[in-house]
Amino acid sequence: MGQQTTTNTESLTPTKSHETGRRLQLEHTAFSCPFTTKWNVSVISALREDLVVHIKSGDDDLGNHTIPYVGNYSWSFCEKVGGHTLFYGYFWWGSKFQSLDLFNKAISDKLSLNADP
Repeated sequence: MGQQTTTNTESLTPTKSHETGRRLQLEHTAFSCPFTTKWNVSVISALREDLVVHIKSGDDDLGNHTIPYVGNYSWSFCEKVGGHTLFYGYFWWGSKFQSLDLFNKAISDKLSLNADP
């Protein structure tokens, strides 16, 4: 696999993340995709019960994944040319449910602005 250079890592916390125990980590890596940026995304659970996630984009359905306490689910993708990449997730824990955008143009722009030169 090609060399990966991490240029920025930032944790994004969804609304009420301290209450729900979820954390999303996005890592921006350079030189991994021919024309755009490669992103590594991890959903990390600090819940004391299983967190079920279903991750989707307009092009990919990554399916359901059960994340145990202090476990994580990770995936990578190349951002689309023009910045139209969207990943979103559905989250279930106990009797609770929440949906979140996990990656979109606004998130990409924010992380790119914070990237080291």
